[in-house]
Amino acid sequence: EYPYLASQFRRLTDAFVFEPADRQPYPTYRFLRNVRYPSGLTTNSFGWRGPEVALNKPAGRIRIAFVGASTTLDAHGDPFSYPEYVGRWLQVWATTRYPSVSVDVINAGREGVLSNSIAAIVRQEVLPLHPDLVVYYEGANQFWPNDFVARPLERVLRVLGGGSSLVERSAIAARI
Repeated sequence: EYPYLASQFRRLTDAFVFEPADRQPYPTYRFLRNVRYPSGLTTNSFGWRGPEVALNKPAGRIRIAFVGASTTLDAHGDPFSYPEYVGRWLQVWATTRYPSVSVDVINAGREGVLSNSIAAIVRQEVLPLHPDLVVYYEGANQFWPNDFVARPLERVLRVLGGGSSLVERSAIAARI
């Protein structure tokens, strides 16, 4: 019925399926491990952006995990994300002040995820590595104008007489 789609599926050689560890719907996805994507993103053995991180945290190591969406992950083609910059600055600071201390940075960000996925990423993936600090930076994906603007405005327009007279007199009401 759809010959174009059928021909495209015949070309499919690899299919990857992700199932969260606790069989819940979150996180919604993860990146493949130890891969360099065509977009420029390179992942470590945990599927996170950034350098390799040891499973067992060595003595004298401070481990900071950054979680969020695209603001944390950053553009795939960029050489560094803000967590990597923070890690570098902290390591320089630690080296000059506390030579026996080193810093690990985990960037577990994934674009497009909501807070329920971020919470699952922390619970399932990040906490087993015993971070000393988890930095959460996100919120934009959680709030869409339609979720909190459109419905109340529609009600206001209905209360004001169906909105037709208001729409005729107001460019803003017409756009809404």
